[in-house]
Amino acid sequence: MTREIFFEVDGGTLAALDHGGSGPPVLLVHGSGHNAAAWSAVVTWLLPGHRVIAVDLRGHGHSTAESATAEQYWRDLATVVAATGWERPLLVGHSTGGYAVTAVTAAGLVKPRGICVVDGLVLDDRETVHRTLSGFRTPEAADNLRRTFGYGRRFDATERDAWIESQIIAAGTGRIGGGAGVDRFEGETGTDRFAGGAGGDRFEGETGTDGLDGETGTGTGTERLTGGAAAGRLNAGADPELVRAVCERSLVGDGVFLRRPTTEEIAATTTPPMDAPVHPSVDVYRRITCPMTIMLPTRGFYADRRPEVTAVVESAPHRRLVDIDAGHNVVMTHPREVAAVITTMTSA
Repeated sequence: MTREIFFEVDGGTLAALDHGGSGPPVLLVHGSGHNAAAWSAVVTWLLPGHRVIAVDLRGHGHSTAESATAEQYWRDLATVVAATGWERPLLVGHSTGGYAVTAVTAAGLVKPRGICVVDGLVLDDRETVHRTLSGFRTPEAADNLRRTFGYGRRFDATERDAWIESQIIAAGTGRIGGGAGVDRFEGETGTDRFAGGAGGDRFEGETGTDGLDGETGTGTGTERLTGGAAAGRLNAGADPELVRAVCERSLVGDGVFLRRPTTEEIAATTTPPMDAPVHPSVDVYRRITCPMTIMLPTRGFYADRRPEVTAVVESAPHRRLVDIDAGHNVVMTHPREVAAVITTMTSA
């Protein structure tokens, strides 16, 4: 039976969903704007043969801790692993969670069996990352996040329910601007390409009202304010109840509900020091010596950078590239396939 558990970290607690099970330990880490509930469908394919915990990163879900620096959210994973007493867990991260599991391993804070990175890569050099990230710490960028994804917005109960329903409807219709091809929006967040991720190049130029006014103009007022269709194409094919669970866990409060993360959380996680030993740039992979599997969706954020992904895989032994015919939000739309890749790693 799944139960909620908490870990003490600097500045508060991290919440997590302990799914139980027995066998190889697996820690599941979501992307920006998502939370532990995003992994629920994957977990059904991992149990009972794995011991599974899915964590809410700080600033997300039911975690009370907020980020003050760009490194806390991934350093917290070492605290979680230490508290569980696990030896050599498999670390699995989606989007920004992919960078989180990479970074905590690169820093030597966790010695995992391996890491599984699900469409959450860092492919640019340090200078490019810093130039790009600076563009996402402006008032205009914060306003775009609030308007497009509802980050940091507060809702009463009626508005909360309307927003959740808009996300479910949008996922069912797959509505979003920009047409077919590579996913341009982060279905969960819109920020994973720069919130500790790969510098935000997908998000740039896509984050204003693109795909909103023309797509949601007949919806509710809440939908127009928060980008009800912004998750549409990426969440298309996900179980509506899974979408509901993720949305509900992202809204916290009593009477007035805060959509997490806030724009302040995103700003804090996009300020890595240029000279940090572990940095969200391509050189981080030189520090990874454990087995690493990268899942690359054909319509994900990095589909058009496949040669660079291949170079990362080929630069060291015990690395594997797995292609999957899916969009970026693969953990919710293709959970069985994601679980199969995880199982292959724990069986090796």
